[in-house]
Amino acid sequence: MLKKLLYSFGFTLSALSGMQAQTTLFTETFDGASHAFTLNTSDQSATAGTSGSNYWIVNNSYMGGNGSLFCLGFPFSFTVAATTSQPVAITNSPNSKYLHIVSAAAVSSGISNASFTAADGFCNFDENNFSKMTNDVSTIGLDSVEVSFYWLCSGGTESYGEVYYSTNAGSTWTLVSVPTSQYSNQASWAQRKLTLPAFAQKSTLRFGFRFVNLTTSAASDPSFSVDDVNIRGFVAGPVNSIAAATFTGTAFCPGDAMTINFAATGTYNSGNVFTAQLSNAAGSFVAPTAIGQISSQTAAPISATLPLGTAVGTGYRIRVVSSNLATTGANNGTNITVAAGPTAGVASIGSDSICSGTNTTVTLTGVVGSAVWESSSNGTSFVASSFIGNSFNTGNLTQSVYLRAIVINSCGSDTSNAAYVVVLPTPTALFTAAQGSAFDVTFSNNSSGTFNNINWNFGDGDSSNNNAPTHTYSSTGGYNVSLTVSNQFGCSSTYTDSIDVIAVAVELLKSENFGSFNCFPNPSNGNFQIEMTLNQSQDIQINIIDLNGRRLANLHKGFLTAGTAQFSAALELPAGIYVLEVQGEKGRAYQKIVIE
Repeated sequence: MLKKLLYSFGFTLSALSGMQAQTTLFTETFDGASHAFTLNTSDQSATAGTSGSNYWIVNNSYMGGNGSLFCLGFPFSFTVAATTSQPVAITNSPNSKYLHIVSAAAVSSGISNASFTAADGFCNFDENNFSKMTNDVSTIGLDSVEVSFYWLCSGGTESYGEVYYSTNAGSTWTLVSVPTSQYSNQASWAQRKLTLPAFAQKSTLRFGFRFVNLTTSAASDPSFSVDDVNIRGFVAGPVNSIAAATFTGTAFCPGDAMTINFAATGTYNSGNVFTAQLSNAAGSFVAPTAIGQISSQTAAPISATLPLGTAVGTGYRIRVVSSNLATTGANNGTNITVAAGPTAGVASIGSDSICSGTNTTVTLTGVVGSAVWESSSNGTSFVASSFIGNSFNTGNLTQSVYLRAIVINSCGSDTSNAAYVVVLPTPTALFTAAQGSAFDVTFSNNSSGTFNNINWNFGDGDSSNNNAPTHTYSSTGGYNVSLTVSNQFGCSSTYTDSIDVIAVAVELLKSENFGSFNCFPNPSNGNFQIEMTLNQSQDIQINIIDLNGRRLANLHKGFLTAGTAQFSAALELPAGIYVLEVQGEKGRAYQKIVIE
């Protein structure tokens, strides 16, 4: 049965800050017509050549497929999965040539990507396969040496890759066990960088790769695969250091500009970039944010800006790092506060259409800070109000208006959207009343504005929808009369006035011997004009009486000829309701007058 496996190794080269020069000693991408590795050698007790169950090969095959093999005289089918494509960092990716283990059974079935037949103890037995650099490299004069390569291998606990080095032209080999000695459980391409003191100052250094395949019941493709092998050497230089960053202030707002100063010692190469970094709110630089940089080989002030999206916090720190040579500076040593910027939020209206003379409330959602409200009649020229808060009652409005809020704090200002309150026209209710004969009162609708609904409430339980109704009361007394008018928008107005139905009978005699009279203005402040028309000459008395029938004043007593006569009266009486009495030879007439 074909088993599959793959494991990733992740040894990271220690930071080489302070290294002044580097030299590339060896590069192999396996993409040429030939390569600098000898495949399937017998080193480390390996199975030589291609006679075993598996062997090393170089090609650019990544496609899997289905195949079969015989074990104990029986055929067994298997499936080889496709090999993962290479990342862009690998030369000629995504499907360049690479060094890898291949299963002999898979090759017989026309499949030559990274795969292996696991040792099962029945038909396939323990073995290992070794490939090595063909020639030596010299590391004499180098203080540090790094070998890097890309690899993958799923494998299993008994199926894994190994890396070896030799310092005597391949006569003996030493296993690299730091940070790991076994390469497996890695199904996608990963880069490994290795450096050991034993690599430096050697005249004959070379590296080899071994695939170990021990008896197991669980393993998986892909097999051990290698690409882009590089060896670099470094010469030590002076140690670089960057002092703690300094700047002015301890509290900032998102978007604030600041100048970062620092001191740097040592040598920095051409193309070096000094970068100011911001920690997270807890002071950690695990994932720092770059806030400013300068390309320079010597220390110089860095113009930095706190990003607008920086979260509020009190534990921020700042440091400076360099790129070439890579050096990390000390942080500023004191916590920095990043304050919240203002947020005006969204203004929404309780009711965006209201009747003139009424009010509504505009409310902010998502606000950060204290809001000051502004108003505008045209949506462009806003005038600040004295109201502060996250909701605003408009008060009684008589015209449409735009309303918005501004939030200001130490980090700036923010303005909400402008909410438009539409004020609908509202009619104004008004009426007058005049008592005629007996208990009849005629009402006049003096309302202004446009209205299409009318409702009278006469104060005695009766009502009317007429424009100018005449209502007959059943008894004397005071009545609170209301008139309500409304328009097509549902906007309404109500006017209420108190009328008094007097106890005396208001009877205009219309005989041929008596004409008519009128007193105006009514109501008045006590100054009246009285106009009479008599059908026949006769003696006439004009009196003012109260509602109890007591005579308070006589305005005229004497003979009047037929025709029209006018009188002026200036009454010094308390405000109230009185009756003007006209008494002739043939009868009497009365009119209610009101002194305000």
